[in-house]
Amino acid sequence: MVNKIKLLIVGCFISFSLSGCVAELMLAGTAVSVASTAQEVEEEHNNNFFSYVESKWTSLKSYIERKTSN
Repeated sequence: MVNKIKLLIVGCFISFSLSGCVAELMLAGTAVSVASTAQEVEEEHNNNFFSYVESKWTSLKSYIERKTSN
């Protein structure tokens, strides 16, 4: 019985550790995405965020048109 309790506690610690690692990876991925967006706005749109959004909107509209025309 004691061994089962120890195993349960160790299992909980391992699962909490793994979920923490996944959360850290998700946070790091978000940070990289934000940084790359900021770099794209700076380099390709001369720090004009509206130009960036307009470009993405145009790209999305053309993608939808291509998909619906098939």
